Amino acid sequence: MVVTIVNDALGEVLAIAIGIAISPLPVAAAVLILLAPRAKTAGPAFLLGWIVGLVSVVSVTILLSGLIPVADEPQARPVVGVIKLLIGFALIGLALRQFATRPRPVIEPV
Repeated sequence: MVVTIVNDALGEVLAIAIGIAISPLPVAAAVLILLAPRAKTAGPAFLLGWIVGLVSVVSVTILLSGLIPVADEPQARPVVGVIKLLIGFALIGLALRQFATRPRPVIEPV
């Protein structure tokens, strides 16, 4: 019973872990850090910062997920809907900010 639960949990988390491990940002940062003049100090600092960042995001997500009621309960439907709306508005706001701060095309004089 416990082994099945552990296998299911590992199976769900493994895809996310692989995605994080092979994302281009840390790979590019690792290459730049290894080529830096002070690579012996910058490498462990980057690793520590990366681990602390991931642990903090996962911890906050886990803590906040405990506040969301179970979707089967009748009083949970409005809460889940409001949360989805807030996330949607936040994503739209981020998209608009990114669109507004994009580099403008340079028009060459003819």
